[in-house]
Parts: sequence; structure tokens; C-alpha cells
Amino acid sequence: AGVGFAVSSETAMRVGSDLLTYGKVKRGVIDASLYQLDYRIARYAGLDITQGMLVSEVTDGGNAEKVGIKGGTEAAYYGNRKNIIYLGGDVITQIDNIKITSLADYYSALEDKRPGDVVKVVIHRDRKDLEMKIKLSGE
Repeated sequence: AGVGFAVSSETAMRVGSDLLTYGKVKRGVIDASLYQLDYRIARYAGLDITQGMLVSEVTDGGNAEKVGIKGGTEAAYYGNRKNIIYLGGDVITQIDNIKITSLADYYSALEDKRPGDVVKVVIHRDRKDLEMKIKLSGE
């Protein structure tokens, strides 16, 4: 079909090694339910920013909760009214100096990170940016 994809050799080696060793790719993750922030959600929630990953919920005892990342408390319908998100939580705006404006940015920032790696995360809370370090968990 003439379609091709470019993947760095480092990524290919890591992915191939993980697949052979574990049968799946192991990436580091932040233990939270995240939603891509957009203008509509930001306006409804009264936020002063419109881009980033909204933290809807944090996993009890997970790495996000341990460093103080906060999930939302106000339930709201999202999308087709079947999904509920929680507003009022933190917004992730950077991971290791990579600006996070979308879900794709979030995944790109964590692409080469493994469970146990520590990353610097900037969150937006109460109209202020806070920086924290978080140890990634396994996927």
C-alpha cells in the first residue's frame, strides 16, 4: 500500500527486547485516569488553561497519590454521556521538560521510560505550576 513508519533504532531494540522477554512492552506509567483537556472542559471546569492532561482520578496507593497529585471531586458527563470524569483535579502540563498538550504528547514523553524510572512532572493546580518527581509504575 506504500505506507511506512519510522521508528528509532533505540525504540525498536527496547520494544523487541521487551517482547522477547515479557511477551509485551513494559512502559512506565502514572497511576491515574487522565483525560485530554480541551477548551470545552476547561471552560466548564473554570480552569485558566486549556491544554494538558486532566487528572480525573488517582489510583489508591499508586505513585501519583504518593507524590500528592490530586484527582477531581466533581463528577461530570463526558463525550456520549456514558463516561464520567471528575473535575477539579490537577492538570499535567510537562513531563521531563516535554510540554504535554495532548494524549499523544503524554505517551511520547513516556515512550522510553520504564517502570521504576523517575520523571519530573509539572502540574497546574489553583492557577499555579508545581513541579514534582514521580517514580513510574509498571503497565
